[in-house]
Amino acid sequence: MFQPGSCALAATALLLIGAGVGALAGRWRGRAAAARRGEDDTRQAAERIAALSAANAELARDRDLLQQSQRLGKLGYIISDLALDRVYWSDSLFELRRVPKRAYFTFAEGIAFVHPDDRERFFALRTAAVAERRDWELDNRILRGDGTTS
Repeated sequence: MFQPGSCALAATALLLIGAGVGALAGRWRGRAAAARRGEDDTRQAAERIAALSAANAELARDRDLLQQSQRLGKLGYIISDLALDRVYWSDSLFELRRVPKRAYFTFAEGIAFVHPDDRERFFALRTAAVAERRDWELDNRILRGDGTTS
């Protein structure tokens, strides 16, 4: 049965339903776009992780080659942190000096490995290098952990 105004009411209802469907569709499109962005973010994160993993593997290979080179060349390095009173040795120095590996030495502990007759020259070169903020080298005798001298 047709009643006056029912067409207008039906048209208004259809418009409201259409607007609701349009709003829902817009929300779903927005969510789909966000999901695609999330997939892009996930893909980019996976690519970054893969690149970091490759860089870490290369770094590990380089570190192993450095350690092998130091061991074969019978050399190593020492890093001193004056502020913290710490002396760090490369792994090869522990082997060369026949000392059990540890994280660091204090400066006093580290200097104890320098032969007493070479300490004055050691301190002079070190003091000059620190003042000039430069690297330095020294050939001197070392007291090993087993009591021998090299």
